[in-house]
Amino acid sequence: MRAVLTYVALLALMTLTACALDTGALVPSTDSGTRVLDSSLSDTGFVDGARPDGTSPDSGLLDGALPDSASPDASVPDSSVPDAGSPCTAWGAQHFDPCALPGTDMEVILTADASYNTDTGVFRVGAVPLTVPNTVINQAGTDARLIAVDSFRIGAGVRLRVDGSMPLIVASWGTIAIEGDLDVGSTRGGTTGAGANHSSCEVTAPTATGASGTGGGGGGGFGGRGGNGGEGDSNNSGSGAFPGGLGGAAIAAPTIVRGGCPGAESGPDGGGTVAAEGAGGGAVQLSALGAITVSGRVLAGGAGGTGGPDSSAVGGGGAGSGGYIGLEGSTVTVTGVLAANGGGGGEGTDRSNTGNNGEDSHADQSRAPGGGGATSIGTDGGMGGAGSQLAGADVPGVEAGGGGGGGGGVGFVLVWSADYTGSGAVISPAAMAVP
Repeated sequence: MRAVLTYVALLALMTLTACALDTGALVPSTDSGTRVLDSSLSDTGFVDGARPDGTSPDSGLLDGALPDSASPDASVPDSSVPDAGSPCTAWGAQHFDPCALPGTDMEVILTADASYNTDTGVFRVGAVPLTVPNTVINQAGTDARLIAVDSFRIGAGVRLRVDGSMPLIVASWGTIAIEGDLDVGSTRGGTTGAGANHSSCEVTAPTATGASGTGGGGGGGFGGRGGNGGEGDSNNSGSGAFPGGLGGAAIAAPTIVRGGCPGAESGPDGGGTVAAEGAGGGAVQLSALGAITVSGRVLAGGAGGTGGPDSSAVGGGGAGSGGYIGLEGSTVTVTGVLAANGGGGGEGTDRSNTGNNGEDSHADQSRAPGGGGATSIGTDGGMGGAGSQLAGADVPGVEAGGGGGGGGGVGFVLVWSADYTGSGAVISPAAMAVP
């Protein structure tokens, strides 16, 4: 029977003071040596609340005793990196070298909501920081955080939120199962997804300054083109006097794991006031030597643009594009949701109102609406890309107030597998099978 070691109160206290729990402090039992990061901790820190033999939980073990000299901070090495001729040489993984993975004998089983930050490499389950074997890999100048596990599962009804400046790669020697939510998306006014707003993104904000109406920001482009922002009309100067920003271009499927692109802010009023842009979606790649199943949701959507601030008469902010979802396994079966849609652009405003914000991307195949309805002077924001409509919507026409922000384009859903099934799933945009 497999021995299970989980994180007890003593180790939790150590991690709270040290900010991160070094994997060397996780002492395996003397049975199989397998370690399981299981977030279903009771108040005592044990999965079942007490040791099976009825003894005190102070040792930190569910079963399998350790020598008295062993302590929770004892240095216990991870399993070694696989030798040549092992399964690593037969794993044609994308974007990383399996034979260079950090050693691991850990299964990650999330049964309670958790977060992961790619800058620190730390999981948080409740208030407790926990680490798993990880490394930073460089992809032609773009760093990504890679965690190496024996298997990885997010339980039904559980949400794992991932943020930080780097994309996330989960590399599993076994299987990966997403039964709950894995969220690397961005939201307006909230968190930005892991690796979002890649350095190669090119969106230029309008620069023309006006007192009674400026151009809206363009939407972010990635898998689909970003929508163009609407024109503003300062004191009825006429079309073309205060142009909106151009949306970002669509690109071919990237050869690295990277996030989507932000929109652009609006043109400023005379005092420098602008409407903020929406962030692009983040990026995650799930790579398994075995099978990948997604019955829950993997989300990498872009954020909506902000509406023109109160009484500023500026345009709306452009929305962020969708991000990146990559799935690689011996078999890949999706019955749930994969969504990397763009957000909706913000509404332009007038001298008396606040423009409405564009909606964040949707977790289905529907387009996120742009902001609208706050004023009849100033244009609505453009809709985000989703489903088969890859581009964010342009904002046409000119009003007496600010122009609306352009919608964000879709991101990418990429699949590497000789055995892929997505029948009945909600996938937006459509998955691209990569050789």
